[in-house]
Amino acid sequence: MLLNANPQEMIDASRKSSMGRFINHSCQPAAETTRYKSLGETVVGIFAIRNISKGDEITIDYQMYDGAEGKECSCGAPN
Repeated sequence: MLLNANPQEMIDASRKSSMGRFINHSCQPAAETTRYKSLGETVVGIFAIRNISKGDEITIDYQMYDGAEGKECSCGAPN
């Protein structure tokens, strides 16, 4: 998973990360990312935007398909 920290930096979850690197995409996500500074470094927090029940998948919107001509999402969520 790659996340834009800011226009000059990208966070590569394959090199240093937590279990958050396994969060999948959904067009109707259960969580969102928020970037902030901690000890001088940009970090990404993952926060629920709706109730998540035990056993539910935690998903975020990767925003890969917003305005991407000819690309359709196959996440299964109604768009």
